[in-house]
Amino acid sequence: MLVVSAPDFIDLNISRNKPLQEQLYTALVERIKSGRYPAGSQLPSSRAMSKSIGVSRNTIIHVIEQLKKDGFLVSKASKGVFVSPIFSACIDKITNISKNASKTELSLPSLSNQDKLSAIENTYWPDSHPFSPGMPDVKSFPYKKWGKLFHRHQENIKFNGYGDINGYQPLRELLSDYLNSTRGTFCTPDQIIITSGRLESLDLCARLTLDAGDTVLMENPGCTRARFLFNTMHVNLKPLEVKQGVLNVDYLMKNELNGKLLCLTPNQQSPLGGIIPFQERLEILNWAEKNKCWILEGDSDNELFNEGIPVDSIQGLHSSTPVIYIGGFSRVLLPNLRLGYLISPKPLVPAFKNAKMQLSGPCPLTHQVILADFIREGYFTQHARQMRKSYQEKLDHFFGLMRCDLSSSINIISKRSALNFTLNIPGHNDVKISERLFKKGFGSTPISPYYYCDNSKENGLVLGCANTSSCDRIRFISTLKDLLT
Repeated sequence: MLVVSAPDFIDLNISRNKPLQEQLYTALVERIKSGRYPAGSQLPSSRAMSKSIGVSRNTIIHVIEQLKKDGFLVSKASKGVFVSPIFSACIDKITNISKNASKTELSLPSLSNQDKLSAIENTYWPDSHPFSPGMPDVKSFPYKKWGKLFHRHQENIKFNGYGDINGYQPLRELLSDYLNSTRGTFCTPDQIIITSGRLESLDLCARLTLDAGDTVLMENPGCTRARFLFNTMHVNLKPLEVKQGVLNVDYLMKNELNGKLLCLTPNQQSPLGGIIPFQERLEILNWAEKNKCWILEGDSDNELFNEGIPVDSIQGLHSSTPVIYIGGFSRVLLPNLRLGYLISPKPLVPAFKNAKMQLSGPCPLTHQVILADFIREGYFTQHARQMRKSYQEKLDHFFGLMRCDLSSSINIISKRSALNFTLNIPGHNDVKISERLFKKGFGSTPISPYYYCDNSKENGLVLGCANTSSCDRIRFISTLKDLLT
């Protein structure tokens, strides 16, 4: 058995630009994934690691507990902490798949043969009332900085044309670097397609991967707009059990389910807010490789979360995964910006490019150029940091009020973000409560419509307090209390 010595941690490069716990977590994960710390090897004590690295023992203990929770490490009574053999076995499977794929043409699930694309009818769209989920604090957006960048480019003729179908190249380069470092993705600029938002990304993905009669596996509860879109394509929807706020991976494995597309929100389950642990992400990826199933992975605006250490995306677990990753900027910046992105597997890039050209054409170039400068000049990171602090203060204030006045009537399901948090209201019709809140001037989304099967529905509300004032929050708690009594 290999025992990792404490001096082995001396070469960890500690920077002041990132949280210390995140740096230690990332460094240890990289050493485990690379095989430097193989399966079964024993880590030194937290006291020895603390002394070797020069950080507090509590910091070391917190990181080790997170690694154990995510499946990288295991504890053995009276013996210590060891690298998990289960994690190593999953990595070996992916590595073997990669080696075989590199010798021959990459084997991916087949694409759609559908020739005619159905028209999509209008569906529910969120409003801008206080407490509308997903609605950012538009009053705090740095309009002057954005306006300065707009004036810089507004008279440049070359930015008033159509531009590249895939999107503005400098923006895609910046996004590639940003997503690889903050989301744990594994992509090049050429794999990124700029879209008009998550819905267009979802539509393109569905049209390219699905034919009528194919099976789509979806979390239950899960995204209502995705379910609506899939229903228009005459595919078979198979609901997957969600347990303790995340997909029940054991259910997926043990029931020998097959599908053409698996639709997931692993970093913030929609609407329950859970996070799929790292080990289970590996199991999902192995399952998809084995069953020739595409994975549609939804992004979750990690830059606005304060709680927990970010877990690498499923897309980034390997360089050749059957994963299509989608995200956007409406929640981080402004809803009317209408810019999003998807990360395509390399073999699918020409197909996505052609589909976008035929269906919608390129996104407005000027906004892409401005956004590229906004990111490059540091305004994006600065704004996200300011909003993260502001949103946490609003969230703390809201739940402080709730504990005083509503603790006996409501259960908290998730509270990771002020943009989306979920409350359970047992014994009440959540649709009617949401309608009554709307009449009082408040936004909300009932949970029950997220469920695919009637017999499994729960009652609750998805809310967001990012766009609220202190008075809004006080008035909302009072209004909701009246509605529940």
